[in-house]
Amino acid sequence: MNFDDLPQMQAIVELAVNSLGCPSAMLSMIEDNQHRVITSFGLMADDIATAKSCASQVTDDSQLFIVEDASSDEGFCKHALHDNHSDICFYVGLPLFIDKSGMLGVLSVFDSRPRTLSDSERHGLFNLQLIVNSLLASYEANRIAQEIQDELHITLENMDQGVTVFDADANMILWNQRYIDIFEKSPDDIYKGVSLRKLIEVQDLQNGFEGFDGGYDQMLAELRAGLAKGEIVPGGVRLNSGRIISSIHAAMPNGGWVATHSDITERVRAQEKIEHASLHDSLTGLGNRAKFASEFETRAADTSKRMAVMLIDIDEFKQVNDNFGHGAGDAVIVSVADRLMGCVRSDDVVVRLGGDEFAVLLQIDQDCDDDIVISIARDVVELMRKELLYRKSIINFSVSVGCCEARSQTTGLEEILTRADFALYKAKANGRSRFQMFNRRIEEELSRTRRIQTIVRSADSTDNLTLNYQPIVCLNRQQDYGFEALIRWNGDSDDRISPQDIILATEKDGFIGHVGNWVLNKAMQQAGQWDEAIHLSVNVSPKQLGQGDFVDQVRRALKRWKFAPERLELEVTETALLQDRASIAELHEIKRLGVRIALDDFGTGYSSLLHLQLFPFDKLKIDRSFVDRADTDKLSNAIVRSIVHLAEELNIQTVAEGIETSEQLSLMTSIGCTMGQGYLLGRPMSSEQAQQRIHAMSLVA
Repeated sequence: MNFDDLPQMQAIVELAVNSLGCPSAMLSMIEDNQHRVITSFGLMADDIATAKSCASQVTDDSQLFIVEDASSDEGFCKHALHDNHSDICFYVGLPLFIDKSGMLGVLSVFDSRPRTLSDSERHGLFNLQLIVNSLLASYEANRIAQEIQDELHITLENMDQGVTVFDADANMILWNQRYIDIFEKSPDDIYKGVSLRKLIEVQDLQNGFEGFDGGYDQMLAELRAGLAKGEIVPGGVRLNSGRIISSIHAAMPNGGWVATHSDITERVRAQEKIEHASLHDSLTGLGNRAKFASEFETRAADTSKRMAVMLIDIDEFKQVNDNFGHGAGDAVIVSVADRLMGCVRSDDVVVRLGGDEFAVLLQIDQDCDDDIVISIARDVVELMRKELLYRKSIINFSVSVGCCEARSQTTGLEEILTRADFALYKAKANGRSRFQMFNRRIEEELSRTRRIQTIVRSADSTDNLTLNYQPIVCLNRQQDYGFEALIRWNGDSDDRISPQDIILATEKDGFIGHVGNWVLNKAMQQAGQWDEAIHLSVNVSPKQLGQGDFVDQVRRALKRWKFAPERLELEVTETALLQDRASIAELHEIKRLGVRIALDDFGTGYSSLLHLQLFPFDKLKIDRSFVDRADTDKLSNAIVRSIVHLAEELNIQTVAEGIETSEQLSLMTSIGCTMGQGYLLGRPMSSEQAQQRIHAMSLVA
């Protein structure tokens, strides 16, 4: 214990001297079992050691240690006096205590002559002892309190949280520096007794709260109500500077409360980034499918408005990646996102659903017509036609748009998306770079497609399918080269499902792979019964290519039916080639098996000649639209002649599709088409009828 700064101790020593009429006194405290003199009176420096030795004779169990005559006390003289350097004859020592934990020190009084204490003197010494002990106890209590306060201060100042303590009147009585830092306050505004109202008013003035409406009384009432229930009351603010602070309030017995304040800015921002990433597309910054669903659900609750959905798909986007690289593809996607934002209204929602597909959610007043949707859709289509400059290259692209309005509040998002997607499909089928509203006619088509999907997907669905075969004839020899397998509905005649309906339905729901594999195997099984000189042609949907398993399907079917690869021809459209490079890679692998590849509907696509560079086709099938007008239309005639001439130069066979008149047959033969196909040369027939035709021709030959 450090009593050096305790001035009362000097007064105690002087009081002891005066009360007994003795010449000297001393107060010593025990440190490491040794007496350290705190203060003294009437002692010379040389006498201090002797005085300390005298005090060491006092023990814990002594109430008063008195030596009336040192000369007659051999034990005291032996231990206390040294070589007669001191003339101490009388000594009294008062042990000092705070509690029963042990003696802290001794108040000693000395005299140079022997003397006997009277009862009143003894009583005075006892009172003096009580006074000193009380002072020591008070000092110790203050010391402990100060230590606690110092420890509290150290603890508070080293906390990561800000701390404030308020009394029952909502005045602040304690705080730490971290509180000042977190709330970005001026130290001049913080002082003991400042009211919470004042703190908030100054805060709002200097670095206000986001969303704070000044409702102090209500806020305080709600806080007090929660504290009165014994609850831990949470709170929080976001400063205009962007700092986010979370607070927790706990009641104190006196009616006040203690609050801790944490700067959670980084944590909240990190969480906000995570939440933003979960709802937004990283490339464009637009919302994603989850964001779209959330916005739809929120806005569907507003019965005063109708909703419409637009689906936007970039036409032939694979070509952009293939021709310019994926960096260019990303640039196109970003450009589409930016252009979309320029077409819509401020409260419309634009998202990227994934890949090259976007969506727009629009709200329309109940009394408005569809013109606003049509206007925006038209603007989208037109704006996307503008060229994009990318690394000194000009990229031209377009989009197709499908639109659907939710006529009922109960119509779910998935149903609206399905309808918009079907409208988008029709827009692409009608030539791309256009928009299509979902209407009653398309609704009927969608309903029919769904019914077909249900029928085709039913158990043993392929029992309702059959194959017909249409002859492909060598024109110069008028002999059958082979047959093209055509899928037909063999189920309930009331369904009247066309081949196009089957293909469309199965492509839309992803079942085309199953149906296509069935066609491939069934055709090989039946054609295996024919003359080995007759070829088999099978159409391949674009959806079958690029999925990674079509080559294996072809390989397994050839092996299963022991079908010679050179007898098999697979017909693909330009659409299949436009999917991606994986489609072309699969065709190369199939061609290495020995299978022939034909390009169907040649001449109708945007880049037919380019595809002749991309893949070495064995055959070109000239689209029937040119054949049908070749004998009456000069342009069609010239196109057919050009195709045939080009094919001859490239050593590729040609097939004229849709020959239905003798004039067309004569013309196609004279032009030099290798083969022909059409009702004039043979209608689609069953496998048995095809076999009979083959047999009959062999007899004639």
